[in-house]
Amino acid sequence: MFKGKVSIVNVWASWCVPCHDEAPLLTELAKDKRLQLVGINYKDAPDNARRFLGRYGNPFVIVGRRRQRPRRDRMGRLWRAGDLCRRGARARLPTSWSAR
Repeated sequence: MFKGKVSIVNVWASWCVPCHDEAPLLTELAKDKRLQLVGINYKDAPDNARRFLGRYGNPFVIVGRRRQRPRRDRMGRLWRAGDLCRRGARARLPTSWSAR
């Protein structure tokens, strides 16, 4: 899913004021087919996260959050949000990473 593509990983939360400000920008970035956006929802109630995405739209090809068990994405692959940040990276919100 990620190999050979430019991916932007965005950590967001419904309670994060700057995340509300950057949501329209992420929606515009998602229109560029050269990029794929991955969202990690951080310390948020599931209902609040869904409301946030409902309000601004979902620009992400996949959205993860910390869970006890892995979940399957739309393609049937197992996914845990923590899989992207295993190497001890710590971040302040809002945060985005870009990788090739």
